[in-house]
Order: sequence, then C-alpha cells, then structure tokens
Amino acid sequence: MGMIDKLSYQLLKKNEYIGDFNEEYQIGEKPIGLKKKLIGAAYMLTHLYHPKYRSEIFHPQAIKAYDFDAMKKKIDAVDVVSFDIFDTLLLRPVYQPRDIFYFLEKDNRVIDFRKKRVRAEEWARNHTDKKNREINIFDIYNCLHSWCGLEPKNAALAEVETEKKLCFAHPYVRKLYQYALDNHKTLIATSDMYIPKEYMKEILTDNGYDDFKDIFVSCDYEKSKHTGELYELVKKKYSGKTILHIGDNRYSDIIVAKKYGLSTIHIQNVNRTGEKYRRFQHQSFMCSVYSGLVDAYLYSGIYEWVEKCHNVHFLYGFLCGGPLTYGLCQWLDDLALKKNADKILFLARDGFIFSEVYTKYFGNVKSEYIMASRQALLPVICYMDYDMYLQEAFYKRIVFAKMRIKETLHDVGIFQYFDDALKKEFEIAFPDNYSDWCHFKEWMLSKQDDIKKIYEKPLKAIDTYYDDVIGDSKKLFLFDLGWRGTSILYLKKYLEKTHENIEVYGVMLGGQEMPMTEIWLSDHTIETYAFSEVKPTIFSRVNNQKIMYLNERFLLENMFTSTQPSLISYGEENCKLVFENFDVSSNNIMIEHMHDGIREYCSWYRNRITNEFDKRDSNLKYSLQPMWMFLQNKKAKKIFCKFSEGQYTLHGWGKKVN
Repeated sequence: MGMIDKLSYQLLKKNEYIGDFNEEYQIGEKPIGLKKKLIGAAYMLTHLYHPKYRSEIFHPQAIKAYDFDAMKKKIDAVDVVSFDIFDTLLLRPVYQPRDIFYFLEKDNRVIDFRKKRVRAEEWARNHTDKKNREINIFDIYNCLHSWCGLEPKNAALAEVETEKKLCFAHPYVRKLYQYALDNHKTLIATSDMYIPKEYMKEILTDNGYDDFKDIFVSCDYEKSKHTGELYELVKKKYSGKTILHIGDNRYSDIIVAKKYGLSTIHIQNVNRTGEKYRRFQHQSFMCSVYSGLVDAYLYSGIYEWVEKCHNVHFLYGFLCGGPLTYGLCQWLDDLALKKNADKILFLARDGFIFSEVYTKYFGNVKSEYIMASRQALLPVICYMDYDMYLQEAFYKRIVFAKMRIKETLHDVGIFQYFDDALKKEFEIAFPDNYSDWCHFKEWMLSKQDDIKKIYEKPLKAIDTYYDDVIGDSKKLFLFDLGWRGTSILYLKKYLEKTHENIEVYGVMLGGQEMPMTEIWLSDHTIETYAFSEVKPTIFSRVNNQKIMYLNERFLLENMFTSTQPSLISYGEENCKLVFENFDVSSNNIMIEHMHDGIREYCSWYRNRITNEFDKRDSNLKYSLQPMWMFLQNKKAKKIFCKFSEGQYTLHGWGKKVN
C-alpha cells in the first residue's frame, strides 16, 4: 500500500464526517479551506483507490440495524424533537440528491438540464446579496431563465412537484417520528435547503408527516445549521425546553448541534453508506435509480430487513435477480401488447418467479404458469424430429454421463414399454449392455416406428393438457429462461401443426451463440430480453468471454428455477402430471431465499416509484447492470461456486452430472 493510500485511509478512519465536507464543497454551498479540501481529496482517493473500498456488489456485514430502545430513551428525555428533512425524514430514489434533476430534463426541454441546474445553484449562491448565501429555489430558476429561457416560477414549482412525487418516507425515521408523536413531543423540522417552508410542508404532508409544529428552513431565515445560526433560532423559540435533533450529516446535524447544546441522534446517510459497494464503472441515471432504491432498503436500519439481508442468497435475489425480473416482465408486457398476444405461457420450472411477478404487477395480457420439461416433451420432439429426439434424450447420457444403454432407456422412461420382441432384439444388439453412440443411434433409427408407437398415449395426454391451457387463444407467447430455445421451437412447431390458425412466439432471457438459435432470433420468432448474438449487450460477455460458455449461467438457472421437482410426463390417465422423485431439498431453502429477495425488490420498487416514473422504462436499462457487476466480482461468485457444484441433473432430469 502506497503512502497516499495509507494517509487517506487513516484520515477517513479519523474523520467520519469528511464526506459531508466534500459533498458541500462539490455543490458550492460554501467556501472551504485548504485543510478541508485536503481531507475531501483524501476521502475521494480512499473511495476510488483503496482496496477496502473498491466496488462490491454486496457486503452483508455493512448492513446494520439501529438500536430503537436507545433512541426511544433519548426521545423520552426531551421536550422538542427536531428532524432534518432530506436524507433523514425523506429519501429520494437516486444515488445523489442532484440526480433528481434528471427527471426534469424532458419536461423543461433543456438538454443536459441536470448539469445546468447544478451550475445555476452554484452561480446563484456566489452572486447573491443574501446572508450566508442562503438562496431559494426561485433565485436558482431566475438564473436558468436568463440561461435557458425557462419561466422561473412554473419551472421552480415543477421541481417541487417532482420532489413531492418521488420522495418517500425513511422507513426507520418514520417509526421515530411516530413514537415521538405518540408520546406528545413537540415536533419540528430543521433543514438547510433552498425550498421555502410553505412548499416543504406540502412535500412532508404528502409523505405522511403532517404533525409538525413548525418547519425551519435555511432559505427563509438566511441562517443555516452549518453555521449554527438556525439552531440558535430554534433554541430561542423553544427557550427553556430540551431539544433533540435527528439528522444524517455528521457535521451540521451532529457536531454543530451538540456545540449549540442540543442532544442528537445520527441516522446514517443510506447513499453514502452504500456508495463503496455500488460505485459502478460508468455511473449513469439508471444506475443512480438502482443505487438509490437498494441503498434505501439495505441501510435504513429496520431490524427485520437487516436480518433478511444477512442471508447472502436473499441479498443476491434482491440486488441482482429483482431488477432483472421486474425489467424483463415489463419488457414482456410491452412486447405482448405490441404483438397483440392473447396469452403468455411461462414454462416450468425457470418461468416460475417471472410468472408470479408478471401476474402481480402487470397482467395486461392473460398469463399462466404451465408444467413443462424437456423430459415431458420428448414425445413431441420424437413425433416432430426423430433425429433431434435421439440427440436430446440419449446423446449426453451416453457420451458424457457414460450411462449404460439399458440404464439410459430406463432413465428416459421408455424401456418398460418395450414388448417382449423388442426386448429380445435389444438383448441381441447389446449383449454387454454397452455400445458406442453410433451403434446405438443406428439401432434406434431402425426402431423408429416402435419408439413412436410407445409415445402415442403420452402425445394424447399432451394434447389434452395444452388444449385446456390454450383455450380459444390464437396468438401465444412461450417464455423460457434460455438458452438454445429448443423447447420453445418444438412446442411452437407441434402446437401450430395440431391447432388451426394459431401463432406461437418465443421469449427468453438470453440466447446462446449458435446458428440454429440466431436464425430464429433474426426473424423475431424468438425475442431475447438481455442478450444474444443478434441482440448483443454488455451482458453478453463477462471478462471478455462469451457468457453462454461460462458457469455463470448456472447462477441464473439456480436463481429463477422453481423448487418443485421436474415434470416427467403429462400422465396417460386423466392427464395426471407425474413428477420426478428426486431429492432437491438441499437446494430448496437457498432457492426460496433468492425468490424472497426477488419478491422483496419488486415490491419495494413498485411501492417507491410512481406510475409516471415507471412509464419511462428506466428499469429496462438498469436491470442488467447489477447482474453484470455481480458476474465480474470474483469474491461474490465464490459464495455460489459450491451452490452450483453438483446440483444439476442432466437437462433437468436423470442422474447428477458431477
């Protein structure tokens, strides 16, 4: 470790609030001395270069719960409870406060509005006659009026309205607020902010904070918490009463408040806590939304949430699977509406959690989770393409798994249906129960009619099952996770042959790089959400290697699969489904935790983001980023290597492949 790294690390440990100084310097709120500049520079050096603070997708040890009982005692001991507003009472669904300005660009029709808005605030502070440079939002928009021609009042009020729509109550501070209210404390809000009191009150009321006795905003009084003058004003108004201040800024909310005789409670800034774990290589608006949302959940200090997040599989589902699932479901909903689909069929088992999320949060098109597996669909493949049937059913078993011939036929589920004559021929052809693949394939080709006859009853059961599922639908979407699309293609071919005037399209998370798949992708018979050679994305390659040739895809399969055993057949009597008798209980708990994480993220996202924001389709763009970062992270992947190892059956059925 170099001298600069050592120095910056020590400075960071010693000065816990230097991040606040650095932030205030960046937005130009006040002049800052050389000493503080050096501390801020050390802070940045540390977070950019020190190994301890390099980007990690997740780090469960950093997720901690607050001591609610200790905080209640502090509230009980005072007469007045003062709350900071932004990052304490209210959270924003963005990584940095100024990222909220991204939402205003389209409405204001100003290119690169965020940057101009930040500069206008800086310029207004530097050129104001107001004491302590305490400007208000209208002063800022007066600058933008001269720069961009915006109508000051309407544009300023539009920003207030955006804050009102996007801000949400801090889940833990809301509990402290309610406790103080229930115990008849005088509640006030105290903030260094450019939004005047009358508008701040509207924002707070909209988020359930409607019992404040008074609101002290720096721009109204031209006094700030940072200088301590705003605290003096509060103390003067509540003279003779004990006051507790609750806030996130270690300097202005804690150090200065204590200096002026207030007791304090520090609430960690959720984004500053999470920044070292979500400092993406290319920070963007979409990444900002993702970081803001997940940091608000992970670092809000709610005990029950913290307990969940200490489970690494839940956290994996929340941080990686959640945005990927929600984004795919929204994309699928839009695509199905565009193509006038009558129904979406989510194929088991990988479509399970997607089906659940789609039904709960979208559902503009009818959908159903249906039972399917390569094993159960072997009669269809046999009927439609006998050569592919031999490849799918036997090739990997014999060549890779080194299974004996009779064992293979038993595993596929057809040997018990051989009649005596066919069994006798088999014994003659394979006396030692072992043969090379070519010999076996030739024998099976010669017995094609016998094999197809075995599948006559299973085919009728499949017809019965799919007749009921399809109903009167004429345009179907079949969803499967990936990767080659064979299940989708053979079901499509079979259903279009057995049902009149029906169209079947396929949708997948990703497509493998192989000509067969690419041909169907290129004419949009199958669509992929995340990646394929026809639709390449940053997710297509990890560490400069094609993702479909890496073990990382097993992480996706593990996360999205159902805990239900794989389907063996559709049953010949009353279409009673038959499932494999295979013990997957060791996987079930981990998979359920990941599914819980996905559910929690989708619920959190949906409840924190308004419909107006959702229409911007932002989740479609940022939903791949966390998964891509996860797959690049060697430390994170190590957690799951044992989970992936030896847990897979061959194509979802039969013996384990070690």
